[in-house]
Amino acid sequence: FIAFLICTIFTFISFQRSTTAQPAHPVWRKGNRLAESVNISTMALLLFVATLAIFALIPRVRAEFISRQFGQQAMVGLTENFDLGDIRQVVRSSNPEAVLRIYSDYPQFWRAKTYDNFDGKKWTVTYTYPMIPRQPGIKWLQDPKTLPEGKQLTQRVEILMENNRFIFTPLITIGAKFNLPGVYFDPVGFTLRSRGLIPKGWTYTIYSQLPTKDPKKLRNATSQEYPQIIKTLYLQLPRNLDPRVRELAARITLGKISPYEKAQAIKLYLLQNYTYSENLDNLYEKGVEAFLFEARAGHCKYFATAMAVLCRAVHVPSRTVTGFTSGIYNPLRGYYLINQNHAHAWVEIYLEGLGWISMNPTPIPIEEAMNFKAAFALM
Repeated sequence: FIAFLICTIFTFISFQRSTTAQPAHPVWRKGNRLAESVNISTMALLLFVATLAIFALIPRVRAEFISRQFGQQAMVGLTENFDLGDIRQVVRSSNPEAVLRIYSDYPQFWRAKTYDNFDGKKWTVTYTYPMIPRQPGIKWLQDPKTLPEGKQLTQRVEILMENNRFIFTPLITIGAKFNLPGVYFDPVGFTLRSRGLIPKGWTYTIYSQLPTKDPKKLRNATSQEYPQIIKTLYLQLPRNLDPRVRELAARITLGKISPYEKAQAIKLYLLQNYTYSENLDNLYEKGVEAFLFEARAGHCKYFATAMAVLCRAVHVPSRTVTGFTSGIYNPLRGYYLINQNHAHAWVEIYLEGLGWISMNPTPIPIEEAMNFKAAFALM
């Protein structure tokens, strides 16, 4: 936006000067230059105001226009099961349809669903969770006093498309305020979903907390005395897992002490040694082992799966997550616009005493990779 504005003003000034005749009389020249300067300043100001108005107004029109052009369809990448081989679930969609508008001061990943069980090719959820009784007011999902210190936020979410049952939440969600019957709460994965389809335009409020980013606190969480439910659900591995996976995990984390250091080493290994690709000929039939040892390339679901499996192989509880990245920020309106092509898969690891921590092992900054596809929604 700033670059566009500067180029526009510079072009106008160059054109104005090139088309202004300069007579020889010095008094006339002085007055003419003064008038020219006033005209240029006035036009520059008008250009700035007009451009600012266009920038502020178009996002509202663009999101609706996109929806009409592409039609209503289910959100990409968000399904009951996390299947590595279904190309329809590849989250790097080219569809720029707007799906969420998040009124918040901080960029966060917005979670739809977490998965605990992996059979070598597919992630599933192995437990059921209760429905929240419909009642007015805020529904507190956890006690803030039990959480580590962190900045607390209030965020408003607007659903911009239909055919969706997911209620999107940040990593550390404390409570929610919504008027919707039949909402299920997952107390293990800390996600929410509706029994029925959520109407377009529905809004709700989320009360959340930013996770700790202090490297010292993360490294000092060295205890591996995990609760039984964490060990049962988030250390599970396929019975027929290739022995090379455990060997690779041990080699990557050699010399690392804390669970966070091990997970960070695995994340960096994937970032530095594998590439993003959606050309996955026959990769699915061979499972995650083929990604790690043969293809060495894949989409974000393969990266998330590889990191989660490698973490579990060295006794770091982990799970895969699907949802959306933070989207594109509109500073004039104070919201993040999230499109279909911001859908993503990533990993969460469990640290005793701190809880769950998000990690993104995909080898490119996902927002940077997507901005060129979705930026026109704000231009």
